[in-house]
Amino acid sequence: RMPGGKLIAPRVHYLNSAVAETADRHGARMVNLWDDDEFLNPVMWSVDRLHMSSFGHMRVAAHVLTALGRTPPPQWWQAPAYPEVVALL
Repeated sequence: RMPGGKLIAPRVHYLNSAVAETADRHGARMVNLWDDDEFLNPVMWSVDRLHMSSFGHMRVAAHVLTALGRTPPPQWWQAPAYPEVVALL
């Protein structure tokens, strides 16, 4: 999902597990964005692929509100279409 993702994936999984365990132990709410496949859409990210676009930020906010027991505006869940792939000949 990010540049060099395969290289750091084992560490990310370890860190995510540790954070989830800590949240459970302390009764904290945790928002897991890793399982939301809409973040695979390049439109959810800025050009640098490290920062989210406005679409990505709205979706994160929708996840956070849901974790807090609130209902986000439905449009915050709507993901934009994937960009058209242009074949180079």
